[in-house]
Amino acid sequence: MTVPIDHLLRAAIQIHQALTQRKRTNNLPALPYSFWDRTSRSFHCWHRATTRGWKEASRIARRRLDDDMHHLVYEIDRLRSAIDQHHQPMPMVSLRMIIDDLRSLEDEFDCIEINLREQTLSITTEPIVLEEIEFGAFTIVLDWTKIHDHWPYRVVANDPHPARSNEDVTHPHVSSEKLCEGNAHLAIRNALAEGRLFDFFVILRQILRTYNPSSPYVSIENWHGVPCHDCGSLTGDEYDVCHTCESMTCFDCSNSCDDCGERCCGRCLDTCRGCDRSFCPHCLRDCEACGNPFCQECLIENDTCQACLEAQEEETDASLHPDGVGQAPLPP
Repeated sequence: MTVPIDHLLRAAIQIHQALTQRKRTNNLPALPYSFWDRTSRSFHCWHRATTRGWKEASRIARRRLDDDMHHLVYEIDRLRSAIDQHHQPMPMVSLRMIIDDLRSLEDEFDCIEINLREQTLSITTEPIVLEEIEFGAFTIVLDWTKIHDHWPYRVVANDPHPARSNEDVTHPHVSSEKLCEGNAHLAIRNALAEGRLFDFFVILRQILRTYNPSSPYVSIENWHGVPCHDCGSLTGDEYDVCHTCESMTCFDCSNSCDDCGERCCGRCLDTCRGCDRSFCPHCLRDCEACGNPFCQECLIENDTCQACLEAQEEETDASLHPDGVGQAPLPP
């Protein structure tokens, strides 16, 4: 797609102004205390589950810890990049270089769009396929008014094929239209700071074409999996839907109600305190006296369980015969 020359020139001028009008300040990103606290809490949860031998809880906590460590490392790298750029001299960006880059983008990508009203520059990739999974084409939208911000661009899935476990993840490295830049973070920031628009878009396209198994939001192996509501393990096409809360559970965690037979997750099924069988919330009622759950067969009278009835009878006998008065004498 050829951009009209007047659009191209006007965009180049505006981008050049945005790049050269940056004022150096003493403001730097804050230390990532919140990310450290989150990672620390996740570590303690994982350590407690591991030391106590809770295998499933340990596995879930480890996955959460990996995610938090990934975000912490990213924030530290972002801070390091900001500190490095703060002490670097302002790059000299020429208008001619920006125009040349815009023309090179036209040759490199089939679809390039300049929106002067919204002040955005966009390119569209070819359909992305990773390990036989189709993710569709992506549009990378750069807002040149925010070119010095931490997130001046969005990565938008044109025909989303999101992970089954998270609709916000449209690519193993894209979540909520934000790209996990990984080791390319510094190269991306430098390309933007120096006005190398061609390099910027090519780097991002290359990340979309590549799968890094060490840092995905959702791994390719689990792309079509559904997380079990109880244990967190991912299931394929075979799973149960809880009759009560409509959550998805694996077959190992779901069970049938002993009364109505409906399948429920482990969190919705409860045990009758009278017969120790499992029931869904619709088939249990609380004892009016003690408040514990019981099935209909174990509630004897006025929605009261056997133990509470016996206790009430003992209290009644004690009030009628204080200190044994009126009771039959004990045999010698």
